[in-house]
Amino acid sequence: MKSFLGEAGYAQYQDYQQTVAERMQLMAYQQTAGAEFPLTDQQTEQLLGFMKEEKQNLAASGNQPSPGAGQGGSPGNLSDTQVEQLLQTQQALSQRVYDRARTILSPDQANAFGTFQTNQIQMMRMGMTMARTMFSPDPAPAGP
Repeated sequence: MKSFLGEAGYAQYQDYQQTVAERMQLMAYQQTAGAEFPLTDQQTEQLLGFMKEEKQNLAASGNQPSPGAGQGGSPGNLSDTQVEQLLQTQQALSQRVYDRARTILSPDQANAFGTFQTNQIQMMRMGMTMARTMFSPDPAPAGP
């Protein structure tokens, strides 16, 4: 792939691959919360940059639990403590991105973006709860 794309093209490809989740999140924002207060292309790129930088800062601090960190890599195998740590880490990351986003967004855009982030955390919490219920090992049957 590198020989086909060249150095610059390959670096661009790698950057794109590393920001797929962030791009998907921004697309979801644009299609829902951002419909009333749309972002410009420049704002979208700046937000993407903020998200990427804050994720890298978090990883560099060693404070980034993996959603599949439970035994066997399944979210259903995460302990309550691991789930809460993951959610707290994601919430702190979202707050740092939001704080930076407020410097480039209008007040209405910032409010919509903040609400979107809060909803994403709530959906993540519900998803983790459902995954733990669906994928955790069944408790041993009660005796006679």
